[in-house]
Amino acid sequence: MFAPLQLVEVAGTPEEGFPSSWVIGTIVESNGAEGAKVQYLEFIDEDTGDQLIEDVPLERLRPALPPSVRFAHWDELQVGMAVEMHQDDVWWKGLALRSTPAGMHVYQPDVDQSTVFVKLLKKLRPAYDWVPAAAAAAVSAQQQQQQPQGEEQQQSGQQQPQGH
Repeated sequence: MFAPLQLVEVAGTPEEGFPSSWVIGTIVESNGAEGAKVQYLEFIDEDTGDQLIEDVPLERLRPALPPSVRFAHWDELQVGMAVEMHQDDVWWKGLALRSTPAGMHVYQPDVDQSTVFVKLLKKLRPAYDWVPAAAAAAVSAQQQQQQPQGEEQQQSGQQQPQGH
C-alpha cells in the first residue's frame, strides 16, 4: 500500500493527546495490509534523542498532501469550511470560524472546543478525508448488498446484453 521513503501523515488519537490531527512522517518499512513502520519528521524519541519510529496500523495512514495544496488567498476561506491548521508540528482539523483583516479564527471541536487565531495563511490548508481504495471497495460492496432486490434485478438487467 505504502512504499519505503514515501511521505505520509499519521492520524493522532485522543489517547495520545492528539485528537483530529495528522503528523508527517516517512515510511521506513511497509507491512502491507497491516500498516507500516513510520519515522516522524518532527517527533523525537525521548530515550534515544533520535527521530521517533513507530509501527502504525494502516487505518491511521494517509498519503501526505503536497505542499502546493494550500490556500493562495485569504478570500478562498469561507466561514464553516473544514480546514487543517499547522501548529506545534501537527496538522489539526478545525472549522474556519471568523475572518478578520489580520487572520482567521479556527474552531477545534475535538480539542477542548478551543478556538485558535491563525495569522499566516501558509499554516492553513483544506481538510481532506482519506478513504483507501480497499475501504472504498468494501463500502461499495456493502452498499450493493443493501440494495432492495427489485433495484438489483433492474440494474443487472440493464447491464446484460439483450439478444434478438
